[in-house]
Amino acid sequence: MSDFEEEFSSARNNNSDSPKLGRNRDYLWEHFTDIGQAKTGGHRKCHCKYCSSQFNYAKIILMYRHIAHECQAILQDNPQVRKEVIRRLLSLNNQEQSPEESTRKRLKRNTGSPSSTSSSSNSRQLQIDYFSARSIPLREKQEIDRSLLRAFIMCGMSFHTASNIFFKQFLNKLNSMYVPPDRMKLSRDLLIQETILVESKNDEMLNEAQHLTLNMDGWTDQAGHSLYEYNVVTETRKNVILALKDLSEFNHTATFLTDQLDNVLQRSSITSNIVKKIRAIVTDNPDVMKKMRETFISKLLHQHVLSLRCFGHAINLIACDVVKHSFSSKLLSKLSTVTTYFNQSHKFKAILKAEAKRTHVKKETFDSIGDTRWTTVADCLKSFILLRNPLETILCVHGEALPPKVLVVLKQKQLYREIDNLYCIMRVLAYAVGIIQANSATLADCYLILIYITRLMAKLTAQNDTKEFGRFVSKSGNIRLKEFQNDYYLVCFYLHPKYRGAGMLTKNREIVYRTLADIARKLEI
Repeated sequence: MSDFEEEFSSARNNNSDSPKLGRNRDYLWEHFTDIGQAKTGGHRKCHCKYCSSQFNYAKIILMYRHIAHECQAILQDNPQVRKEVIRRLLSLNNQEQSPEESTRKRLKRNTGSPSSTSSSSNSRQLQIDYFSARSIPLREKQEIDRSLLRAFIMCGMSFHTASNIFFKQFLNKLNSMYVPPDRMKLSRDLLIQETILVESKNDEMLNEAQHLTLNMDGWTDQAGHSLYEYNVVTETRKNVILALKDLSEFNHTATFLTDQLDNVLQRSSITSNIVKKIRAIVTDNPDVMKKMRETFISKLLHQHVLSLRCFGHAINLIACDVVKHSFSSKLLSKLSTVTTYFNQSHKFKAILKAEAKRTHVKKETFDSIGDTRWTTVADCLKSFILLRNPLETILCVHGEALPPKVLVVLKQKQLYREIDNLYCIMRVLAYAVGIIQANSATLADCYLILIYITRLMAKLTAQNDTKEFGRFVSKSGNIRLKEFQNDYYLVCFYLHPKYRGAGMLTKNREIVYRTLADIARKLEI
């Protein structure tokens, strides 16, 4: 039995019926039914009273994980049980301490001062080889195990690495007294303990927050799974992830997604109802998500919530439309030919680097265009602009050695003119996404981006060589950004502390006052 299980099993339920000999059964057994002896002696089998999930081995840690994270039926039958289970486990984690700390505190309580041995050892400077083979106190080992778990998770490493002989040799060289946890303890005991601590910190942030912005996004991963992520942002710009769900087995209707969102909000906080603190809900804008927002806000307890479309998704859609245009697709196809050759040819890649260094150009290679990241288009275009002089020198000196397909592209007279025109719009879109993804972005920033993109589209339309392309970009932008031309963004723009206008027009003043009054009424301010 692990240290974590022993700590949790030591919690007694005074009201439970138990035999006179042995320990009383844990509090969690109130929510499980004993269904007999397991195959291995000393273990019992059980099933959950709420969802009838069966456990062939009734281990306390697995039973806790089921009640706290897996059982969906408990939210409808008795939602307070989950909160109570997590509270009890958190209190046990806070109370646990190492034997060395217990001894030290007991000596200090009895004598009024720490032991003389401890004082003398602390005053003596330790040698460096002391740390390589010293015994590790329990509390310190638990902290090391937690750090090891975080390293595995954040680096994307498999838990099987903990059983690798070379990894064990590495840890043994650091300290031969440290025994790392196996993959089963990492994936069960330690992972659940870390989940508890993270949930506790998240609950503290949610309790302290007064205003929350709810975000919901769905995507398909490389394995073809349909994933949905739910998070909230506090007024101090702290992000709290509420849930990450795999909904591949279900039809993604607006009603179903609304029910899933309600379930997430119901189990998101232990001590408070965060629905009352939500001020806005933000999603992308397919028809199903738009209808889901409308359904969510139409409920009685959610009518104070503002419905907002994700601005970043709209910029992504505009960029995708721009890249798919015939002007862009033909140009990018030509640039891909040059980029592929110079990045794969050892000779010309080295020549390009040498020429870039000679002319003091900071860029030395061409950026490739990624299929899944349109922002790489702006990077590729910028690399051609920076490397124009080195590339023209190579064309003059080593042009005969270049393949015909590359020569045809590089000898086009309008090549760099076309690159400048496309980069003009892609640079702004990439910059806009960078601003939106910043932690300090506001609706006023979105409004300023709207103004800038509109002016840029008008500039492209006015030029003769890009008139057709500019009209296409303008049409796409107007369609994608139409929903953002609402009063919320206008109000935030005028209320922004950096706004230094000459006052508001009468029409705009009426809009601002009316919108502020409507928001105040919804929030009951």
